[in-house]
Formats: sequence, C-alpha cells, structure tokens
Amino acid sequence: KRREPWLFGENNTQMIRKAIHERYTLLQYFYLLFYRAHIYAEPVMRPLWVEFPEEMETFHIDDEFMLGNALLVHPVTAPRVTAVGVLLPGPDEVWYDFRTFKQFQGASAQNISVTLDAIPVFQRGGTVIPLKTAVGKSSDWMGNISYELRVALDVKDPTDRKS
Repeated sequence: KRREPWLFGENNTQMIRKAIHERYTLLQYFYLLFYRAHIYAEPVMRPLWVEFPEEMETFHIDDEFMLGNALLVHPVTAPRVTAVGVLLPGPDEVWYDFRTFKQFQGASAQNISVTLDAIPVFQRGGTVIPLKTAVGKSSDWMGNISYELRVALDVKDPTDRKS
C-alpha cells in the first residue's frame, strides 16, 4: 500500500511536513543520544523510572517516555483524542512545553490539549538541546547550518554557592 505524504491530502501533507521538519531540527540531539548509547550504553528512549527511580508512580507509566534525560514525550495513540493526562515527574524539577516554553512544576499531573499536528513534548529544566536553525534536503547541505541552543532553566538559585 502506498504511503507517500502527499497521498493523504494537503492538510495532512502539511502536518507530516511539520513533523519531519521538527525531527530534522532535533537531529543533532539524536546523534548525541546515539553516541551516548554506543559509548555508555544509555538507552535513547527510556521509561520514566530510569530517570526517576525514587518515584514509584513512574513505574506504572507506559504512555510516556524520555528521549535522553532532557525530553519527555507523551505520544497520542488513540483516535479523536483532544486532551491527555501527562505526569511531569520530579518534585524538584521544572518542565517547559517544547513548543510554547510554558513552564510547569514537576511532581504534577497536567491535562494537556492535543491536536493532530502536535503531541505533548516537554524539556526538563537544567538541560540544553542543540537544534538546527534551518533544515535542508540532505545532511551535507545541513552541515554548514548554524545551531540554536535551547536552554531550559532549572529551579536552583544561581546565587546559592552550596548547589
């Protein structure tokens, strides 16, 4: 069965194009995760309990995962869903919506609206994500494209020397 993006209509083609664009802007982060998987045997995709082993509620979460230690993803797998419940773990953590930069406190459950073109993705406070500022048709073309560093601040007081 043919599955080319343009066979699903213009609206769906635009959503697919947006998802592919987002994936390519994150390509350097994926390369970093695969490097760390190779060198340190760290899983690229991790259940929440790998990052938050002290939090028993994370052991039962099977509809969210971490990409590395920085991105929490809640895929939407059911049809016609308009909102999902997302657990943002870590009582001392702060999380940011990856697209809007809206801040959320950790150790909280959030009801997040979803659409066909955007699933919930959150960046963990205290992390840095390298992003390409533009995407192209090949890795060679993207070689000279500049980077943006997406810095998510954590809750630690920078003036507190004990931290």
